[in-house]
Amino acid sequence: MEITKEWLTEKEACSFGLQWFSGQAETDLWKLIDKLIEEQHEDWANWLITRAMNRQQQLQYATTCAELVLPVFEGEYPQDNRPRAAIEASKKVLEDDSKENRAYAAKAAASAADAAKAAKAAWESISAGTYSARATRAVAAAAIRGARAAKAAASAAISGVSSDATNAAANAAADIGWEPILEAGTSIMRRSI
Repeated sequence: MEITKEWLTEKEACSFGLQWFSGQAETDLWKLIDKLIEEQHEDWANWLITRAMNRQQQLQYATTCAELVLPVFEGEYPQDNRPRAAIEASKKVLEDDSKENRAYAAKAAASAADAAKAAKAAWESISAGTYSARATRAVAAAAIRGARAAKAAASAAISGVSSDATNAAANAAADIGWEPILEAGTSIMRRSI
């Protein structure tokens, strides 16, 4: 796939991204992704990946990213199954994109958002005075991002908006790094070629 300035503008690329693109000569999607990663613009590579995906790929990417960080959330909140339910809801839409499954995903997304809010409230209540509290805060913050990734996956099932897939990936990458996330995204895209 060839990427052009017009395509990027149509996809609402940020001004910094457009400026970067205009300052180099590459137009091949795969080479651009590699170049962005090499230049440590992983978040831009993620953006490019999700904009080049179709709706089915975006949903699969969001779901995969959320699954990768689900253990972080469940490690901190083992009794809270709301993020797992949101991921399962997005999988149902992947299997059968019916009105009923989208409605289920909408409820699961709202529930996962509530889980993220509850985790954030717990995180805010932790005392910052000791090393163990700081470590707990870091784990709780990671759990928040895990719940947010699950919420984004379920939201992607409803809307198919590339920003939901982008957000799921960014939340996951904050905890496990960009490499496995971007590998998942490019793998999903390559399977569909």
